Amino acid sequence: VLFQENGSSFWQQMFSRFFVFRRENKTSWTPGLWALYNGLEKIHSLWSEGKINAFAGENENSMVLLYLSPWIEHMVSLVFMIPSLRHVWRNPYPPVFLPALIYCMMCAAMLEHNVDEKSIVIIIICLSLTSCDSTMDARLYLLISWIGHVSLLPLLITPDVKLIKPVLVLLHCLSSYICLDQFHIMARRARRIGPEPNGGGVFLPEKDRTYFYGLVLTYVFGEIVFELLPFMGKRFADFRNSNQTLPLVLSSSFCALGMCLCWYLAFQQLMRKVTVVTSYQWSPKFSFEPTSVDINSAELNHFSLNGSYKYSRRFS
Repeated sequence: VLFQENGSSFWQQMFSRFFVFRRENKTSWTPGLWALYNGLEKIHSLWSEGKINAFAGENENSMVLLYLSPWIEHMVSLVFMIPSLRHVWRNPYPPVFLPALIYCMMCAAMLEHNVDEKSIVIIIICLSLTSCDSTMDARLYLLISWIGHVSLLPLLITPDVKLIKPVLVLLHCLSSYICLDQFHIMARRARRIGPEPNGGGVFLPEKDRTYFYGLVLTYVFGEIVFELLPFMGKRFADFRNSNQTLPLVLSSSFCALGMCLCWYLAFQQLMRKVTVVTSYQWSPKFSFEPTSVDINSAELNHFSLNGSYKYSRRFS
């Protein structure tokens, strides 16, 4: 099929989807920096111009803030990816590759405009492979998976899933936390390492818990309170009808704030693993020399690295 008469159109479509150099005429509400950018533009139009229907619908391009072309977006994304690519080039080891890949995908998801909302699922899948490596990896997986799944809930708009989607997300959050917490508790006991400050295996700081409380309130407002506004009077009903995208703006902007924290944690985890790998890097030119024991001086030369470094121990 790919090499038939319509094969050229297929490859053109694939190239246009992978390398987007043209912005579509719609506002991007993927939880990234562009969601915050568009949210600021909505708030600016609401307060400066006094528009009650600032959240009425989609706008083609930002009319208040600075317009950035897709070429600039790609260049900025590449600049943010350069540190991870440099570390992978200088330290081509498996423990570094996957964190660098996760960080690069986070850069694309946070900085690109035409990013599909479901691209966060690819990052979650990659993080699931590293969630058992350390408690920091588990924390990063929990944060991105919970925020990512909540950000996908506005895509499920049919009435038959309105009740089941929060239940599924809640079950996923509880099961993922319990499984990872118990796994790291057993791993710490096996390595004779003390528990986290909360007594468990995975520790979520207070700022993370506070953020998730706000995320729950944002979801409750968008899914329950906003839908009940028509029953509170004509004024509230008019406000709801004139601001249909308000729950989407609040949800995407609040999820984008959490993704910014996850983006920073992904880079921090990459640098931590690079430091570990470079600290315990084993040279392929490592060679042993015969062990020599001098009884008179009571000195033991264990080994040397190509004769340039010797480790000696004196017996008392």
